[in-house]
Amino acid sequence: MNLFQETKFWWFSIAVALIFVTTAWFSTGYYHADEHYQLIEFAGFKLGTHHAGELAWEFQVRMRPALQPAIAYVCLGTLQAAGVSDPYMQTFALRLLSALLSFIFLTFFTRRLQYVYGQSNSFPAFQLLQYFTWFVPFLAVRFSSETWSGLFLLGGIGLLFNPEGKSINPIKLGLLLGISFLFRFQMAFAVLGIFAWLTWIKRETFRNLLIMSGSFLAVTGLGFLIDSWFYEQWVFTPWIYLMAVIDSAGTGFGVEPWYFYLWQILFFPGFIIGLTLTGSLIFLLYNDWRNPILWAFIPFLLIHSLIPHKEMRFLFPIAFLVPTLLHQAWILIKSKLKAGWILRTGMAVLLVFVAFNTIALTTMLFKPAGLGRVAVMEHIHRQEGHQPLHLIFCSWGNPYNPWQSIPKKFYLEKEITFTQIRNICQLNDSLLQTEKVNLFVCRQIDLQKKECLSQLEKSGFVLQYKSVSNFAQLLNWNNIWFDSREVLYLFKKLQPNSAD
Repeated sequence: MNLFQETKFWWFSIAVALIFVTTAWFSTGYYHADEHYQLIEFAGFKLGTHHAGELAWEFQVRMRPALQPAIAYVCLGTLQAAGVSDPYMQTFALRLLSALLSFIFLTFFTRRLQYVYGQSNSFPAFQLLQYFTWFVPFLAVRFSSETWSGLFLLGGIGLLFNPEGKSINPIKLGLLLGISFLFRFQMAFAVLGIFAWLTWIKRETFRNLLIMSGSFLAVTGLGFLIDSWFYEQWVFTPWIYLMAVIDSAGTGFGVEPWYFYLWQILFFPGFIIGLTLTGSLIFLLYNDWRNPILWAFIPFLLIHSLIPHKEMRFLFPIAFLVPTLLHQAWILIKSKLKAGWILRTGMAVLLVFVAFNTIALTTMLFKPAGLGRVAVMEHIHRQEGHQPLHLIFCSWGNPYNPWQSIPKKFYLEKEITFTQIRNICQLNDSLLQTEKVNLFVCRQIDLQKKECLSQLEKSGFVLQYKSVSNFAQLLNWNNIWFDSREVLYLFKKLQPNSAD
């Protein structure tokens, strides 16, 4: 890089940092419960704040990899030692760590792709897509197994793009793919696809394949030691996880049809982006089927489609590959299809793409993760946490224990009591506790019982906070991102003569 290019890179890096840090600050909480219960709460076991009976059932059967909970344990312990005891600041620090890791791997990947694009005019557009496609910053700040495994996979795939004639580094490739596997065992599907590409397309030497496999197995051995230390007995978690999946036939948490992910890919990123991605995959499979990114992406997608239990988050590890696939398809289309009307149509689609992406990116900058349950708790902590609290909630509306099973002990206030009611109609003064701040939480679906709303007003509760903004719900077409009925409303009982 020359000095001018380096200067542009630093200004670009500052812009990326602003986007990622802003997202990390506002994206409090988790997209899925596993991001909290199987990482943050697990870390509490080693920190001494939790005992085994307070953890999710996966801890008891020892089926989850311990590498990321171990990282959380080190980070949280260091923050505690430094005097940072606020749980919301601690998890913000973990999101910042994820953001930093994301920036490193995204930058490494985009620079490796320069070997494909060279100094062409298309490379800046690729960089913008890679960092600023609306879901990238959101995923980049998640301290989740999906994000961390996806980043190390991205790094491994980056190693496959080399200057002409230069061979891969099998040790580094095995290490990166092995670490990706340790964060999330399902990454084996993508790893197998890469191994197949190296064998049949790249025609890599047997020696390099053997070295890569040895490096991968060495990382797996390290994972065995970390798991055994964490669970305090000898345990090989990949095997336990595999047996659990086989025993349940993959149906333990519900079943979706085989085409579930095809439908989700079309609508989850927004229809215009989803349609563009679907078309790009079809076009690349026909015109560029030797592309190593496809050999990681497609097996991962197909094997997940065969497993009965499906969730969109299961595809998050390969989401970082989407901007590259979109851009590579666009470059190929421009080179192969010269008709003016096709290019004009493509430009029109591009303009709609950019407009939607800008709106979605801006929304995700300031939206809490998922349904914003942790955002509700943080609001309570910041505004009322210095005094005794009493939280009244409708069924399934308690942000501290949304599934009425295991509470989020990590975020639990020191002085708080709970009262559950069936619906708003049961709200009355007899439930109130004097000498405490009385709060009430319900879901949006609870407010649909119109005959009960007068009881809410009569009881003197005033709306203080909503877990997801109206604008974010407006973009949530057909509940594709989250179930709007589950959005939480926080009310506070005002004291007589209160200025609130």
